[in-house]
Amino acid sequence: MHQEWEALPKDVNRNQYLKRINEIIKKVKSQNSSIKEIIDEVKGLQASTINVTGEIKSIDVEVEERVFKDTAKDKVAKEIYMEIQALKSNFDKLITGVQEENKLRT
Repeated sequence: MHQEWEALPKDVNRNQYLKRINEIIKKVKSQNSSIKEIIDEVKGLQASTINVTGEIKSIDVEVEERVFKDTAKDKVAKEIYMEIQALKSNFDKLITGVQEENKLRT
């Protein structure tokens, strides 16, 4: 460390250092502001994702109940019910993927 100190130029003006430090501080403040905006955006996306997921799940429950009632009576209804279950599984995978992507963005 002593060697590094000795290697540094000694004739540099203090005002230049202060100016450079102030520039760095301004850049850091600007970056902090940008980071805060991005975090707020991510939080908004997460809230939207949660809201949409909740709405879709409530619709899913309603559709599943209606179709399930008819599965005992109708073969087509049973096939539709199986398709609904497959869609539900795929939707859950999609939501999990979106949530993981949001975590990575954060």
